[in-house]
Amino acid sequence: MMKKTLPLLISFLVASFFLAACSSPQLEPRSTKTPGAVKAPASDAFYTPPSTLPVTEPGSIIWSQLLSDSPKNVNAWRVLYVTTGINNTPVATSALLYAPRDNKKHRIIAWAHGTTGIADICAPSREDNPDENIPYFKDYIDKGYAIVAPDYEGLGTPGTHPYLVGSSEGRSILDALRMAQSFDPINPVTGGVVVGHSQGGHAALFAGQLQSTYAPDLELDGVVSVAPPGKLEELYSHFALSPITYGLAVMGAVGFTTARPDLDLSQVFPAEVLAKSSVVMNDCLSGIIQTYVGDAFLGLVAQPENVLPWPELFEENSPGNIKIDAPVLIEHGLKDSTVPAIISKSIFESSCEVDTKISRITYAGRNGTHSGVLEMGRKDTLAFIEDRFSGKRFESMC
Repeated sequence: MMKKTLPLLISFLVASFFLAACSSPQLEPRSTKTPGAVKAPASDAFYTPPSTLPVTEPGSIIWSQLLSDSPKNVNAWRVLYVTTGINNTPVATSALLYAPRDNKKHRIIAWAHGTTGIADICAPSREDNPDENIPYFKDYIDKGYAIVAPDYEGLGTPGTHPYLVGSSEGRSILDALRMAQSFDPINPVTGGVVVGHSQGGHAALFAGQLQSTYAPDLELDGVVSVAPPGKLEELYSHFALSPITYGLAVMGAVGFTTARPDLDLSQVFPAEVLAKSSVVMNDCLSGIIQTYVGDAFLGLVAQPENVLPWPELFEENSPGNIKIDAPVLIEHGLKDSTVPAIISKSIFESSCEVDTKISRITYAGRNGTHSGVLEMGRKDTLAFIEDRFSGKRFESMC
């Protein structure tokens, strides 16, 4: 009996092993090529585009670099791509792109980062181990998602970063998604979800608002906005009252000058404050905050809502007034002293008025701070993303 069955058993085991080997995911990239019309230069020259862009279509890839220090089982690239700049002309901007090394199709998460600064050295893609600064990075990779993380216009690349200028931020994100959709090595699936925190939450909402008019070719499955700035008239007054956030008011003003070069900051800020404003162009967030931490007592020369064209800038760059076609989730900690939760409540209410399908979750407790909310909202964010990618019906709270 054993002599007859043993060969059959061996044949069965061999066949099973062969089938398993053939069907197991390979730990190799689908492709390690670096797309782009021009070979990417090394070092800091990566961020300096040709004087004449070789491609001008939004989302087009100029060049890319395959990164050698990516996490295990992850392929990573640094990419220079085209977006529409603050002056409505094609400009180059940068992003990071990650995908599991598994030869499968990958859905895309667009990560919109929070405030880092305006200076080129503050671009997240210039940091060592930048993946460590992307919340839920391992969760995304484990679920088989690809991640595109834009720096935003002028952050790392030529020009001044239009900080808190919604149209610039939103277009940078949408064109990063376009770029990722055409980046063959990641084997992308159509669509994507935008997730952003702080400045990135503001940017994510503007990406949602702009999608139907600026990028109707792009499918957007959902938007997650965590602790977003909004209602800028109210928020700006809040920034200017606190030693910790006074520097954000100055940085926001410098960002606005990219959209309105005629903006006279001396009408709003004391001369002592403006005398130090070069720090905004040369240092990152912590340095800016430290520079201005003792200046909140100086206050403002005038309330900006009473000085033209500030009210117009506040209105244009406050999210919630234009319908977003994709489902939206807002998350906010009730202990947030940087962007108070009342701000996102106002965004939520305005969004309901324009028929955006939206939900808002708040988090109590001592960890419900501006940064702590990221961990508190992790399960809700991941569940929202999974539901959007699976096509589950979204229940609006409006």
